[in-house]
Amino acid sequence: MSTEESVLRLEDGRQIVIWHSRPQSEEPVRGTVLLAPGFCARMYSLAAMAAYLCANGFAVYRYDPLDHRGPSSGELADFTMTTGRYSMDQVLDWLARERGVESLGVIATSLSARIAYRVASERDNVAYLVTAVGVTHLRATLERVFGVDHMASPPEQLPETVVFEERHHIRTLGFATDAHELGWNPAETTRAELDRASVPIVAFIARDDDWVLESEVEEALDLANHPERRMCKLEGSGHNLAKNPRIAQAMLRELTGAVMALETGGEWLRAGLPPSFPAIEREPTFEMLTAQVIAERRRSVR
Repeated sequence: MSTEESVLRLEDGRQIVIWHSRPQSEEPVRGTVLLAPGFCARMYSLAAMAAYLCANGFAVYRYDPLDHRGPSSGELADFTMTTGRYSMDQVLDWLARERGVESLGVIATSLSARIAYRVASERDNVAYLVTAVGVTHLRATLERVFGVDHMASPPEQLPETVVFEERHHIRTLGFATDAHELGWNPAETTRAELDRASVPIVAFIARDDDWVLESEVEEALDLANHPERRMCKLEGSGHNLAKNPRIAQAMLRELTGAVMALETGGEWLRAGLPPSFPAIEREPTFEMLTAQVIAERRRSVR
């Protein structure tokens, strides 16, 4: 695949950096998808996913949100859920305005999935949504991550920062205030938003995920009343799918097949997803993936 970089310049002077990866084939693209990285992850962390999708005919866009790791404007310490939502909205608007992409699939991982659930419930240009280890109950997930329910603390008792993955400092007051005031915390809010969403959804979960529980995802998706949704369970993995290459490869194959089905299924998908997703047509080699990841890491720090 080939990748080009664009810079979305906002009216307030900030910028969002976007990568566009295209298949090498001369054939028309199968569809367009937008990849949203998980919290503290950068665009190049989605290199393998982009490679699988491009190999099977998709145009792929990725971006680093504002106030996040990566080349977009802002500091990670200032990140809030609403900043993440604003970033996704701005990229979707840019794709429609500058690239003529009026409808596309969204693939979101971990924390960005919570944002994507809201976006999919409120925008009509998201054709389908695929999530991987996606958060549905923000407050409960954060308590498992940090070992403390900071959302229960009054503002004056919050620590100035919390540390994620032993090195990323996040300012708590801004994040907690935003989560409370904009309704990001409760599982009930996610469920209500998904009740309004009419798009097909495929959610990949990890059976051994200590941060996102299967029961939470199942409740949010309300599968019994939504045949156009499916939950796919990955055995033998925790929240970080990349730690197990075998599981990661299986997920990429299944996810790519899901996107192929979602892209070609049309309106019939709303009546129920197929019993199994199609097999992928082409698979990147390990050498290709390694070269792609190395090239993107270098590109991101240049």
